[in-house]
Amino acid sequence: MPNHHQLTGIYVKNHIKIIYMKRSAQLFMVLLWLVTGMYSCSKTGATGATGATGTANVMYSNWSNLNMSFNTSDSAYEQTITADSLTQAVLDSGLVLSYIKYTSTAGATQVESADTYMEEVLALKSIKLYSYNYDFTGVPFRYILIHGGTSLGNRSAASSVLLQGHTREEWKSMSYDQVIAALEK
Repeated sequence: MPNHHQLTGIYVKNHIKIIYMKRSAQLFMVLLWLVTGMYSCSKTGATGATGATGTANVMYSNWSNLNMSFNTSDSAYEQTITADSLTQAVLDSGLVLSYIKYTSTAGATQVESADTYMEEVLALKSIKLYSYNYDFTGVPFRYILIHGGTSLGNRSAASSVLLQGHTREEWKSMSYDQVIAALEK
Protein backbone atom coordinates (compact mmCIF):
# COMPACT_ATOMS: atom_id res chain seq x y z
CA MET A 1 0.00 0.00 0.00
CA PRO A 2 1.35 3.48 -0.94
CA ASN A 3 2.32 5.80 1.89
CA HIS A 4 1.11 9.37 2.39
CA HIS A 5 4.00 10.94 0.47
CA GLN A 6 3.45 8.64 -2.47
CA LEU A 7 -0.27 9.43 -2.52
CA THR A 8 0.46 13.14 -2.33
CA GLY A 9 2.95 12.82 -5.22
CA ILE A 10 0.40 10.89 -7.29
CA TYR A 11 -2.23 13.52 -6.46
CA VAL A 12 0.09 16.37 -7.41
CA LYS A 13 1.14 14.66 -10.66
CA ASN A 14 -2.47 13.90 -11.57
CA HIS A 15 -3.55 17.43 -10.60
CA ILE A 16 -0.78 18.92 -12.77
CA LYS A 17 -1.88 16.69 -15.66
CA ILE A 18 -5.48 17.82 -15.18
CA ILE A 19 -4.47 21.51 -15.06
CA TYR A 20 -2.25 21.03 -18.12
CA MET A 21 -5.08 19.30 -20.00
CA LYS A 22 -7.56 22.06 -19.02
CA ARG A 23 -5.11 24.75 -20.14
CA SER A 24 -4.45 22.88 -23.38
CA ALA A 25 -8.17 22.54 -24.00
CA GLN A 26 -8.70 26.24 -23.26
CA LEU A 27 -5.80 27.21 -25.53
CA PHE A 28 -7.17 24.95 -28.26
CA MET A 29 -10.63 26.56 -27.92
CA VAL A 30 -9.14 30.07 -28.12
CA LEU A 31 -7.12 29.15 -31.21
CA LEU A 32 -10.15 27.48 -32.80
CA TRP A 33 -12.24 30.59 -32.08
CA LEU A 34 -9.57 32.89 -33.62
CA VAL A 35 -9.14 30.77 -36.75
CA THR A 36 -12.90 30.42 -37.21
CA GLY A 37 -13.34 34.16 -36.75
CA MET A 38 -10.65 34.97 -39.30
CA TYR A 39 -12.06 32.68 -41.96
CA SER A 40 -15.69 33.53 -41.36
CA CYS A 41 -14.95 37.26 -41.81
CA SER A 42 -13.53 36.85 -45.27
CA LYS A 43 -16.38 36.57 -47.71
CA THR A 44 -15.72 35.28 -51.16
CA GLY A 45 -18.14 34.93 -53.95
CA ALA A 46 -19.04 36.14 -57.37
CA THR A 47 -18.36 39.77 -58.18
CA GLY A 48 -21.56 41.78 -58.44
CA ALA A 49 -22.71 43.64 -61.51
CA THR A 50 -21.27 47.07 -62.22
CA GLY A 51 -23.54 49.79 -60.89
CA ALA A 52 -24.92 52.71 -62.82
CA THR A 53 -22.74 55.74 -63.40
CA GLY A 54 -23.26 58.09 -60.48
CA THR A 55 -22.87 61.80 -60.04
CA ALA A 56 -19.57 61.77 -58.17
CA ASN A 57 -18.08 64.06 -60.81
CA VAL A 58 -20.99 66.50 -60.75
CA MET A 59 -21.37 69.46 -58.41
CA TYR A 60 -24.39 71.73 -58.00
CA SER A 61 -24.60 75.18 -56.50
CA ASN A 62 -27.56 76.24 -54.42
CA TRP A 63 -30.13 78.51 -56.01
CA SER A 64 -29.17 82.05 -55.03
CA ASN A 65 -30.62 85.38 -56.08
CA LEU A 66 -28.54 87.47 -58.43
CA ASN A 67 -27.43 90.93 -57.31
CA MET A 68 -26.20 92.60 -60.48
CA SER A 69 -24.69 96.06 -60.70
CA PHE A 70 -24.67 98.38 -63.70
CA ASN A 71 -21.27 99.15 -65.19
CA THR A 72 -21.42 102.43 -67.14
CA SER A 73 -18.14 101.77 -68.96
CA ASP A 74 -19.58 98.83 -70.89
CA SER A 75 -23.29 99.57 -70.40
CA ALA A 76 -23.96 96.16 -68.87
CA TYR A 77 -25.39 94.68 -65.71
CA GLU A 78 -22.66 92.51 -64.22
CA GLN A 79 -22.05 90.04 -61.43
CA THR A 80 -19.24 87.68 -60.54
CA ILE A 81 -20.38 84.39 -58.98
CA THR A 82 -17.86 82.69 -56.71
CA ALA A 83 -17.55 79.05 -57.76
CA ASP A 84 -14.78 77.45 -55.69
CA SER A 85 -15.34 74.06 -57.38
CA LEU A 86 -14.68 75.55 -60.82
CA THR A 87 -11.13 74.24 -61.13
CA GLN A 88 -8.68 74.32 -64.01
CA ALA A 89 -9.53 70.66 -64.72
CA VAL A 90 -13.21 71.57 -65.18
CA LEU A 91 -12.28 74.53 -67.39
CA ASP A 92 -10.00 72.29 -69.50
CA SER A 93 -12.17 69.20 -69.93
CA GLY A 94 -15.46 69.60 -68.08
CA LEU A 95 -18.66 71.51 -68.59
CA VAL A 96 -20.50 74.27 -66.74
CA LEU A 97 -24.26 74.57 -67.12
CA SER A 98 -26.03 77.55 -65.55
CA TYR A 99 -29.69 78.32 -65.04
CA ILE A 100 -32.06 81.07 -63.96
CA LYS A 101 -35.48 80.47 -62.44
CA TYR A 102 -38.41 82.83 -62.81
CA THR A 103 -42.20 82.90 -62.72
CA SER A 104 -43.86 83.36 -66.10
CA THR A 105 -46.79 85.74 -66.68
CA ALA A 106 -49.03 82.66 -66.50
CA GLY A 107 -47.73 81.99 -62.97
CA ALA A 108 -45.66 78.87 -63.83
CA THR A 109 -42.09 78.47 -62.58
CA GLN A 110 -39.66 78.37 -65.50
CA VAL A 111 -36.03 77.27 -65.46
CA GLU A 112 -33.98 78.36 -68.45
CA SER A 113 -30.34 78.22 -69.45
CA ALA A 114 -28.73 81.43 -68.19
CA ASP A 115 -26.59 81.73 -71.31
CA THR A 116 -29.76 82.31 -73.31
CA TYR A 117 -30.17 85.66 -71.53
CA MET A 118 -26.68 86.62 -70.40
CA GLU A 119 -23.10 86.37 -71.51
CA GLU A 120 -21.09 84.07 -69.27
CA VAL A 121 -17.33 84.17 -68.85
CA LEU A 122 -15.86 81.21 -67.00
CA ALA A 123 -12.68 81.68 -65.03
CA LEU A 124 -10.86 79.81 -62.31
CA LYS A 125 -13.25 79.70 -59.31
CA SER A 126 -15.70 82.21 -60.80
CA ILE A 127 -18.46 82.78 -63.33
CA LYS A 128 -18.86 86.31 -64.64
CA LEU A 129 -22.32 87.26 -65.87
CA TYR A 130 -23.05 90.17 -68.24
CA SER A 131 -26.52 91.31 -69.27
CA TYR A 132 -26.76 94.12 -71.83
CA ASN A 133 -30.55 94.43 -71.82
CA TYR A 134 -31.97 93.56 -68.41
CA ASP A 135 -31.12 93.70 -64.71
CA PHE A 136 -31.57 90.15 -63.38
CA THR A 137 -31.20 91.22 -59.74
CA GLY A 138 -33.44 89.05 -57.54
CA VAL A 139 -33.65 86.21 -60.10
CA PRO A 140 -32.49 82.82 -58.70
CA PHE A 141 -29.33 81.46 -60.37
CA ARG A 142 -27.67 78.04 -60.18
CA TYR A 143 -24.74 76.34 -61.88
CA ILE A 144 -23.87 72.67 -62.41
CA LEU A 145 -20.26 71.54 -62.90
CA ILE A 146 -19.61 68.28 -64.73
CA HIS A 147 -16.00 67.13 -64.49
CA GLY A 148 -14.05 65.86 -67.54
CA GLY A 149 -15.02 62.81 -69.49
CA THR A 150 -13.82 60.17 -71.93
CA SER A 151 -12.46 60.95 -75.39
CA LEU A 152 -14.26 59.35 -78.32
CA GLY A 153 -11.35 59.49 -80.72
CA ASN A 154 -10.83 61.62 -83.82
CA ARG A 155 -13.91 63.84 -83.68
CA SER A 156 -13.66 67.57 -83.06
CA ALA A 157 -12.73 68.54 -79.49
CA ALA A 158 -16.12 70.07 -78.75
CA SER A 159 -18.07 66.90 -79.43
CA SER A 160 -15.49 64.18 -78.77
CA VAL A 161 -15.80 63.90 -75.03
CA LEU A 162 -18.46 62.03 -73.13
CA LEU A 163 -19.41 63.62 -69.84
CA GLN A 164 -21.60 61.30 -67.77
CA GLY A 165 -22.57 59.52 -71.02
CA HIS A 166 -23.41 62.61 -73.14
CA THR A 167 -21.46 65.01 -75.33
CA ARG A 168 -21.24 68.71 -74.51
CA GLU A 169 -23.73 69.53 -77.27
CA GLU A 170 -26.22 67.02 -75.89
CA TRP A 171 -25.94 68.49 -72.39
CA LYS A 172 -26.36 72.03 -73.66
CA SER A 173 -29.41 71.13 -75.73
CA MET A 174 -31.22 69.54 -72.76
CA SER A 175 -33.77 71.37 -70.65
CA TYR A 176 -33.03 71.76 -66.95
CA ASP A 177 -35.44 68.90 -66.11
CA GLN A 178 -33.73 66.64 -68.67
CA VAL A 179 -30.29 67.46 -67.21
CA ILE A 180 -31.44 66.65 -63.67
CA ALA A 181 -33.09 63.40 -64.85
CA ALA A 182 -29.90 62.38 -66.74
CA LEU A 183 -27.75 63.06 -63.68
CA GLU A 184 -30.02 61.02 -61.42
CA LYS A 185 -29.66 57.87 -63.55
